[in-house]
Amino acid sequence: MKQEFLFSLEGTKRKCSAELVYQPEMFLKVIIKVYASQNVDFKVTIYSNPSFTGFSELMNKDSETLLSEAIERFKQKGAPEQLCEVRKSGINVIYAWSDDA
Repeated sequence: MKQEFLFSLEGTKRKCSAELVYQPEMFLKVIIKVYASQNVDFKVTIYSNPSFTGFSELMNKDSETLLSEAIERFKQKGAPEQLCEVRKSGINVIYAWSDDA
């Protein structure tokens, strides 16, 4: 499942997409792509697995709720530190689903 949203970065509103990917009992992640024009500028993954606090509660939520929560988490955390390096290297930055994970 995918959802698009806008995110303010460097003085402009950027188009973003969030895609839910999960394997029950294994992991849950939402891959967020932030675009610059037509190309992906950088990616952030919001991630959880069974070793993280609250994983089983997350797995009981519907897809739309999970996407909305992950988008809010991304907006709360903001763009990755060292954004220039992230862009240059193309690495996928990972944020835990919650601070107590």
